[in-house]
Amino acid sequence: MIIAACAFACALVMLLVGVLVHVDQHIFRERAERLRNDIVGITPRQTTLDSEDTMLSSWTDSVTRSTPCDKNFCDIHIVVERPFTDAVQALLVASLPRGLRLFKFLGGRPANADGRIYVRNGYVWGTSFSLTSYVYAKPGDAHWPDGYFIVGTVRTLPWSHHWGVDEYSYPASGPEYGIGQSSDTCTQCVSMSVDFSPYATRAQLERLTRYNYECLTSESVCTKAEDLLPAAAKEVDTAVRPDPLETPVCDPKDLPLMGRDADSVGIFIVKKVTLAKPPPRKAGKKPGKSTWETLDIQLEARIKRAEFWDIGATRKLALNRELVDLAPDTPSINVGDRVIVMFDRPEGDAPDAPVRTTVCGVALSTPQNLTAVRAGAALDQRVAPLAAYEDGYAPAK
Repeated sequence: MIIAACAFACALVMLLVGVLVHVDQHIFRERAERLRNDIVGITPRQTTLDSEDTMLSSWTDSVTRSTPCDKNFCDIHIVVERPFTDAVQALLVASLPRGLRLFKFLGGRPANADGRIYVRNGYVWGTSFSLTSYVYAKPGDAHWPDGYFIVGTVRTLPWSHHWGVDEYSYPASGPEYGIGQSSDTCTQCVSMSVDFSPYATRAQLERLTRYNYECLTSESVCTKAEDLLPAAAKEVDTAVRPDPLETPVCDPKDLPLMGRDADSVGIFIVKKVTLAKPPPRKAGKKPGKSTWETLDIQLEARIKRAEFWDIGATRKLALNRELVDLAPDTPSINVGDRVIVMFDRPEGDAPDAPVRTTVCGVALSTPQNLTAVRAGAALDQRVAPLAAYEDGYAPAK
């Protein structure tokens, strides 16, 4: 009788816990969807930190902020809490050898959702949202016998901070978004990411950030990262960014985009050219083409920002060495030439810190190239203090 009563009590407790886990996970699902809507609804470079106070206060204890945090600089992290389910999962995994299996039996599925907001100079400079769900292992699964995570991430950041100004190559889908798949960016997981430039349209954002929230519940049949972002998965073939290490693209039509997206653009006089060693000659083919490895360049005029040193100062421009032997149609550059250089931040804060780019980030300073680059720079909507410009140029409002 006592044994039967204990068994009944245990079954009742497990049923109650299972119901609470089920309810908690559906609350989590609704909150994850709300956070996605909050993050995607932000317009970088237009939304101010003050205007997000109401939204941030609605997340109460889920919000952490960097130190310091003010209108000039603040990184904000929002985590969707799932206190009961996560506590049950942690207790079972820590207490029982097969605790995760029991958690699954109770209807649980490990998952998390978080968003990030990056504030610079009073404005939201970038955002990201990530959704993660666990896939339970199936019998005979040799690759990940303990199961694995699927991750779907959407980010809006200046292009140079997605990939680096020294790796410009725009997807066939256009310059405002790229889609990537990987298992290298996290441990025991597969991921899909959609990277947006700040100039992506609202329609593109809404279409490609539609999540399949069914992946978060116990009944989920999701097994791939593509299942989390099904709309983005349909466009992955055209929106995967070309690998610049395999197919570097130096296309003149990209000059306006590079002028817009680069952190800094300037006109420079070449003072010294250091050539790289030519690539090894392959049997039956012409000798490989030698190209420059470093340039000593003197700042003549700013097109955009480039205020790291004074007009007339000289710095060393280093080429991304991995691309030296791969980029086609490398321009011939000689001492005395005027060149347009599109680049990211210098490597360090020292006055003589070098700047790094690729051959695609250097163009001869011809009237046609200058017109294209200036037209792109005029589209840059970055807020001050990223706004030290040449005479006669004013940033877009």
